[in-house]
Amino acid sequence: MANPNPQLEAALAYFAAQPGTSAEQAAQLRDALNADSDRLSQLNQQATNGQLRGFALETAGGKPNLIGGYDKATGVVTLPLASFQPVVGTASADLKAVVGIQAMSVAFADKTYIDAKGQSQTVSQDMLGNLQTSFNGSPELANQLKTAVRREEVQHFSLLDNRMAAGATYDGVTHDGTPKGINLPVLGLQTNSPAQPQGRYDEKDMTWVLGHEIQHGLNNAAKAEATRNFLRDISRQAKAPDGMHDYTAELKAYLQASREDEASANIAGWNALLSREQQRNPGKPGLELMMDAKSSRTLDVAGIDRTTQTITIQPGFTFNPDGSLSMTPANIAAMGKHYFDRPSPLHAKPGERAVGLGEHVPRPAPTIPTITAPGRWSRYWPPRIGPTCVKQGPSHRSSSTWLASA
Repeated sequence: MANPNPQLEAALAYFAAQPGTSAEQAAQLRDALNADSDRLSQLNQQATNGQLRGFALETAGGKPNLIGGYDKATGVVTLPLASFQPVVGTASADLKAVVGIQAMSVAFADKTYIDAKGQSQTVSQDMLGNLQTSFNGSPELANQLKTAVRREEVQHFSLLDNRMAAGATYDGVTHDGTPKGINLPVLGLQTNSPAQPQGRYDEKDMTWVLGHEIQHGLNNAAKAEATRNFLRDISRQAKAPDGMHDYTAELKAYLQASREDEASANIAGWNALLSREQQRNPGKPGLELMMDAKSSRTLDVAGIDRTTQTITIQPGFTFNPDGSLSMTPANIAAMGKHYFDRPSPLHAKPGERAVGLGEHVPRPAPTIPTITAPGRWSRYWPPRIGPTCVKQGPSHRSSSTWLASA
């Protein structure tokens, strides 16, 4: 079994020497580092590279610390005091998750991207800090991330190409061993300032987006199964001896799985943002907090009537007393209707909220596949529908229709 290398041992010694750090806490951190061999190898390499030089406990009265924090300049990871147990023993599940998250943070801090001028840039402390602030500001979001890390459904943070207009994307099931994780927009992580005039970091929006994408990770196994079933079923349909090959049922099942995936992800986004707002104004009703947040994302759930100035709730939702939404079938169905099923600008009726995302972006109609011989399709088959799809906003959606006749 691998052990901490000399450089990582030095980081552990740094932690043990900090004022206020107990021997029990030092032992628990060591146990957390050793809990996962792959993670330990990553941490050993980061320590060898000089990226990770020490650990420290959060400072009393400092900024909220739920998932920890990493400072690029010092190479020190700050850990939440609440992640440590009061007695000697193995590391808590929470501390193990925090160590995993911070290993991802150290890796993210060293990643590069191409800026608008075509120059290679490294993730700045500003970008890293904004990402960490988003997680540390929402207990619900922090818990979502810890769960996803424990399940190994989120294994990295990466950056989107600047040419992509996505709010974020999730990399799910892979067949080549590529880690699963979340890709984030460069400008969406940069604080707007004279030095970064294009920066558009918005903590509220990022909180919602992260909650949404993490839920895609938690949904990953179910969505992957739906995709496998879909590909199996359309293969059977293509080989059927009948003259007509109708894929309606197969597409309906696949799109329903996509609808439920997106709807539950948006519920997670709602809950993550609500949790953030509750930290800032704990005595106010949840729905009022969400309206005060003034985020257009909340309109899929509730809004303010312009005439009466009262809160109006979209049909089908049932709230918990604090304003959060449980992942009930009814709530998922309601979010599917009010979010996933929103029409494109080309088909929206007066008063309907249109959406210009994913498949709703106008594009030429696909060429209808034709049969070149009994049971054989032309080069247009099979349709390119799989676990990934176009993403040009806060969500990814997939909607395709195919019809073929002999």
